[in-house]
Amino acid sequence: MLNSNCMNAALSIPTPKLLYVHDNLTPFVRERYGENSTEYDLSKRFLKYVQSQPHVKIGTIDEELSGLIAQTCPLKFDVTFGFGYKGEEIAELLHGRWGSFPNIIRLDITRIEKEGSKEYVLVSKTDKSIEDQIAETGDIRSCALIDDVLYTGFTMKSIIEKLPMDKIESCHLFFTRGLTETKKEFEDMGCTVHIGMPLAGKIEVDASTISTMNLITEGAIRTNDGDLTYCDRPQWMEAWFPNDTDIIMHLCQSIMHLLKSVSIEERKVKPHVFATK
Repeated sequence: MLNSNCMNAALSIPTPKLLYVHDNLTPFVRERYGENSTEYDLSKRFLKYVQSQPHVKIGTIDEELSGLIAQTCPLKFDVTFGFGYKGEEIAELLHGRWGSFPNIIRLDITRIEKEGSKEYVLVSKTDKSIEDQIAETGDIRSCALIDDVLYTGFTMKSIIEKLPMDKIESCHLFFTRGLTETKKEFEDMGCTVHIGMPLAGKIEVDASTISTMNLITEGAIRTNDGDLTYCDRPQWMEAWFPNDTDIIMHLCQSIMHLLKSVSIEERKVKPHVFATK
């Protein structure tokens, strides 16, 4: 399972004091296969082992959206950029509640990991450059930028650097979950930041976050040599799940085997399918 690319990119990481695990796997499996299926039983067993780790907190899209909705009700923005399909879906869900995002633009972007490091390059997933995708919106006086996770802030910073910030009077960032340490960096830049599930402390040491679907879906990690799952990085799994690493990795492999007939596109869980708030 550990290929040469994984070896090159395997860097030491600590076990965080808090690992926030966004569970989008069990809702997906329940929706597709039903509660009485083998697939759902296996997914529940997997989640049980993950949840039994003393430093793990399980979260859902409902809880995260509720956290956002409870703390703010923003005015309308000229343009709302949703980062990928997830960002677009989250924007549509929030717009349905607030009416704040009448002009939602999906940015088709992805980050590619540089070999042997924790650094990334942000690239367009289409034949249009990121700059061209942004330029098509015209003049921007106020904008909202929406993504599911705020961690290091790399993706968000990369997009902000491409925006005409000198002409933008108001810039708000929205995340379903994220690190408060990184939030402060953007606030210092003059942005207003909203996080549905804020995670306090230093990145990796005090808090980290993953999603269950990314443990079993290729493309969670993109490299020049191909797409990987989080489970393809044993060092990461050992840091995140130190008590039951082997069992959890085995369950990940079993789930991947059961879901092998499900396309990668279908596994890109759309938040609105499960959100009830």
